[in-house]
Formats: sequence, C-alpha cells, structure tokens
Amino acid sequence: MARDLGGEKNTASRAEMFIGARTEERLYFLDECAAIADCHIATDDGSRGYKGFVSEMLRERLQTMSQQELDSLCFYNCGPEPMVHAAVAVQKEFCRDDQIHNAIDYMTKCGVGICGACNAPDGRRLCVDGPFLSNSPN
Repeated sequence: MARDLGGEKNTASRAEMFIGARTEERLYFLDECAAIADCHIATDDGSRGYKGFVSEMLRERLQTMSQQELDSLCFYNCGPEPMVHAAVAVQKEFCRDDQIHNAIDYMTKCGVGICGACNAPDGRRLCVDGPFLSNSPN
C-alpha cells in the first residue's frame, strides 16, 4: 500500500509506517518497509526503537502535525485487535473516522464468508468485506 500511495517514487508524499512488536525478535520485513516508507519502530521492551506501545509513539508524532497535515492523513491499521483499537483511539483524537481503515487479525478459516470465524464484532467478515474495514460499517 505504501508503495502504491507514493512510497519510493514520490518522496514529497512518502508514507510513514508505525511498526510495533513486543520485542525486536518479533519485527519482520523492516528493510522492505524502509525502502518505501519512513519507518517508526516501537518495541514494548525497548529492544529496538521507541520503548513502549506503538500507539504512544503515534500520538507523539500526531501532536507535532498541523491541522492541515492531519486532515490529509489516511490510516491503514493492521495487527492484533488490542493494538488496532489502541491506534484507532489515538487517531480519533486527531482525525476523522473516514480517515481510518482497519485490518484486525481475526482467524480466517474458509475464506469465502461462510464459517464466520473472521467476523468483526459488527458482523462484517474480513475475508469478504476486508481486508481493510472502515472505522464505521457504512
């Protein structure tokens, strides 16, 4: 997505990625991400980058931006449910709901919308309605 939305081709609109993990050993594809976006890394234990949650690091970054910059942002959150919800809570402090899209790691089994294993709490199915769902089900 970062490559498609600017990435390495247009440094004026270079994407920013906020990458979080429990430890440095759980960070993946950092070189590939750095090739197409400015990466901000957080680990819960501080073994790499910011010490703390990625949502805390995101809040610090958003606090430095002007309203015009904030209005132009688009968020694509991907990860486990608690992390995505924490990121959305921070993003809502600064931005509109229509700027926020989520792909929560719900278990997917059948991949065609029959089994219900990947249902989001509002009933949307990640395998057929996603992978990214808007913050509101409209």
